[in-house]
Amino acid sequence: MTEKFSKIALRMKSNIIRELLKVTSKPGMISFGGGVPDPDTFPRFEMAEISKEVLEKEYRFTLQYGSTEGDPILREEYISLLKRESGIEGLDVDNLLVTVGSQSALDLVGKIFLDDDSLYLVSKPVYLGAASAFALRSNGYVYMDLREDGIDLDEVENRLEEIALRGEINKVKFIYVISNFHNPGGVTISLEKRKRLVEIAEKYDVLIVEDDPYGDLRYEGDPIDPIFKIGGQN
Repeated sequence: MTEKFSKIALRMKSNIIRELLKVTSKPGMISFGGGVPDPDTFPRFEMAEISKEVLEKEYRFTLQYGSTEGDPILREEYISLLKRESGIEGLDVDNLLVTVGSQSALDLVGKIFLDDDSLYLVSKPVYLGAASAFALRSNGYVYMDLREDGIDLDEVENRLEEIALRGEINKVKFIYVISNFHNPGGVTISLEKRKRLVEIAEKYDVLIVEDDPYGDLRYEGDPIDPIFKIGGQN
């Protein structure tokens, strides 16, 4: 029967994150195995009131099919948030796509950029969700070691130079990085490394996929400019 399955289906394995999250429903369980916040901190009463109001007043939109890109008002608010919090300017609604969680976004990245023979750079260790999403499309990952201030950029440049000398640089689609509080490494890429990473990516004409789910969870120190702000829109 397996001969009927697609190549992608045959590459699928049990999702590690899903397996980790299964235990969170056990009474008394406090899990550090995934990004699971304390449910008691959820503003459930406020959210319930907001949801009630939205469903009653905006039912023509909220209970109906919408655009694939996401609600335009929501995207406008995201643009305002990025400008206010990160100083990112020059975006319009066509630059944003609302996804069903980060895993949906990572899946789209793999779908859009990766073919069977594609190469891409990921940290070692790598975020499991990204690894599983990308591996469905290509197993051509190239590891980058982590240091206390982020990925080893000397290694990144050496790897890209080796690939370029083989005449395969066009197969390298992107460098995937978690810029703040890496999962599972916990490290943050320094400003100096972010600037150099942009220079390396421009030198070899490689995209950077910046994953920043934890940037707002900073309790000390000053925020560092996102790699997207440093590199700009190219």
